[in-house]
Amino acid sequence: MSQTEQVSKLISCLTEDEDKRQDLWVHYLSGNPTSTLASYLEKINQEYSQHSELQDLLWQVFVNPPSDRFKTLLSNFSEVEQSVICLLSLGLTVSRISEYKGISEVRIRQLISIVRYNEVWEELYGIKEATDRR
Repeated sequence: MSQTEQVSKLISCLTEDEDKRQDLWVHYLSGNPTSTLASYLEKINQEYSQHSELQDLLWQVFVNPPSDRFKTLLSNFSEVEQSVICLLSLGLTVSRISEYKGISEVRIRQLISIVRYNEVWEELYGIKEATDRR
């Protein structure tokens, strides 16, 4: 049996999903040893799971769209801040947002802090004088 046939059988044994098989072939053909295929499949499965979770959450947004007030509120923030706000509103944790966006958790927490202390909240809730900015 040739090397290619052996790899093909191994990949076929690891998964029945054609997309995942293609990803495994690309991984193998990129010069990685066959011993790394199983661990790479775990990584692929985790990514697919995250994408599936996000798709489900986004579908919920389409079924129950945000209010105009929320959309107007978002316009007060930068694009990256908007994306973090949206992901938080979808129920993702800081660590999940970090994984999804490829940004460290520390940076995500900094962005949340920037959002938290934005003046829009003072104006929105009429608490301009009451805000304590230590």
